[in-house]
Amino acid sequence: MEPQLSRLHRSLESGVVPAGALYVSPHQSMKWLALHEAWSPARQSSKVGSLYEAAFKELERAIGDRRWTLTSLGCGGGQKEEQCLGSIRRQPDAALLVDISPSLAMVSRDRVSPNCTAHAGVIDLEATPASPAWCRRLFAEADDGSGTPRPQRVLFFLGMLPNMPVATAWSLLRAWTEPGDLVLVSANLASEAELGSELPGILPQYDNRETREWIGAFFDLHGIFGVAEELACSVESVPLPGADLARIRFEWTPTEDRTVRLPGRPPVEWETGRRITAFQSLRLTPTAVESLGKTADLALRFHQVDPSGQEGVFLFERHG
Repeated sequence: MEPQLSRLHRSLESGVVPAGALYVSPHQSMKWLALHEAWSPARQSSKVGSLYEAAFKELERAIGDRRWTLTSLGCGGGQKEEQCLGSIRRQPDAALLVDISPSLAMVSRDRVSPNCTAHAGVIDLEATPASPAWCRRLFAEADDGSGTPRPQRVLFFLGMLPNMPVATAWSLLRAWTEPGDLVLVSANLASEAELGSELPGILPQYDNRETREWIGAFFDLHGIFGVAEELACSVESVPLPGADLARIRFEWTPTEDRTVRLPGRPPVEWETGRRITAFQSLRLTPTAVESLGKTADLALRFHQVDPSGQEGVFLFERHG
């Protein structure tokens, strides 16, 4: 809790609600699951569902006959992990389902546990350094000098790219992987033609009642009510070296001075009229995902984008 609280306090002082803070409580988790069920392309479109089926079959080919373990960072409700294990023949030796939300981590563990030994991990990935060594200890991958090949390690990073700073996301993937690891990434996308626009085909997935109630649940938790109805949604361009992105942002402007209190921390004061960034989500292009993957020594093995161009799945292998 200590690193998480420290990061949350710093972020709130700067006027930004960090993405992880929107998932922590059971109430927030339920709001997010309702949003996911109502608006996620993976839940609403059979074509997006088949996109993941193709990715899981490619993953199965890449694993081959080897033993393997699964670590899912930001597992959410665990639906895609369950879908994966239900569609491939050889099950992993063990799985670690990681989320900042205890409720979501346990829901995911329960979804996966009929298929293999499953563990729930509660980690704020942006606040807590971690490494593959930690996973190896959990999965009992002891190096006994016998020369027995270790299981193939597979890392899922599904739905995480939109809500993390770009550099943080890819640095985290590099920290959690070693050469030879397979990494399955999903990304919300925008086509090259859509960048610079108001994303009319995408914005309804965000600017809706379920999203506002989910974001508003963070403020409710801290005794600031009615924010859901006052959130302003906008779209902006984010130029990066070699990768132009679009960002959807929700902001809230208090009409009176507000105070947020965290355990063991000085109060955070938000004065009247100050813009508070309540939520932001990046939309990438397939080219940007591949290019950014190279910064983490991840080589693209397979990718597929759904016909709408709004969802993509990318299978990388860690090199270097």
